[in-house]
Amino acid sequence: MKQEFRSFQRGLCRFAAQLKQNAKKKTLVLVTADHGQKASVVQAKNRVQQTPELVNCLHLLPTGESRMPYLHIRPGYEEKVREILDKNWPGSFMVLQTGQAVAAGLFGPAPYHAELSSRLGDLILIARNDAYLHWARKENALLGRHGGLNRSEMLIPLFIFDR
Repeated sequence: MKQEFRSFQRGLCRFAAQLKQNAKKKTLVLVTADHGQKASVVQAKNRVQQTPELVNCLHLLPTGESRMPYLHIRPGYEEKVREILDKNWPGSFMVLQTGQAVAAGLFGPAPYHAELSSRLGDLILIARNDAYLHWARKENALLGRHGGLNRSEMLIPLFIFDR
């Protein structure tokens, strides 16, 4: 991680050095991100496909972020999904019905995109602590994730470079 930051820092310094002398006096460079990161450990238990009873209750694999997945549940299976979550990931997620999350302002103020409800599915899981779900059909190799409400995910990095 330190090596990556140093590489980024060198590149930013090269960029600043290449600015014309006049531009250097009038330029403030702000570099930010859209979210922070939470360190994560790869765990097989978090792979959704390892829990076929959950997969069988869903129209499709979860969507969204691994630390804030959206579940598209087959009609009549919501209670069963909640039981499966409690059994396999006890206390790991805050479980909200989509309407609750929208009403609470988690997706900003109205008006909303016409497809918001269909994109969010039926239940939204918000990760607690180190929890996450992985459903991609590729290796689970991420060492950092976002989408939950952990402080490190919500703090946004900002670098200010003033010449």
